[in-house]
Amino acid sequence: MKIRRSTGIAILAFAALVGVTTLLCQQDPQSIKTTSPGEVYQWIQSDSSLVLLDVRTAQEFDGELGHVAHAILLPVQELDSHMKDLDSLKAKTVVTICRSGNRSARAATMLQEHGFRVYNMSGGMLKWNAEGLPVVRGERE
Repeated sequence: MKIRRSTGIAILAFAALVGVTTLLCQQDPQSIKTTSPGEVYQWIQSDSSLVLLDVRTAQEFDGELGHVAHAILLPVQELDSHMKDLDSLKAKTVVTICRSGNRSARAATMLQEHGFRVYNMSGGMLKWNAEGLPVVRGERE
């Protein structure tokens, strides 16, 4: 099959456009800040106004990985509908937490889009536990 020159140029232009669009979509000009569990633990020791927002399910929060003391449970699936309820936290630093860091990254993005100063805890509770940091298990505060 023979491709006409103008068709070939159009295909190349389209491919270039798709490539540039993909690259731009991957670059987030307001990328989410991340922090490690160790840094979060240090912050907890020195900043009583720090807000820990655990975005896992209630079963995970109370489950075997436990949760960080004083963390607020708000599953990521419910975050958008409770955004107005969180307005009073905009003046504080918020750290989002989940099992591995993926859902909390999504939550951090949502919060940042609504004007919050937010960090995502990389590695989530898996990494928190692996580092031997203190955990609350099976009880809510």
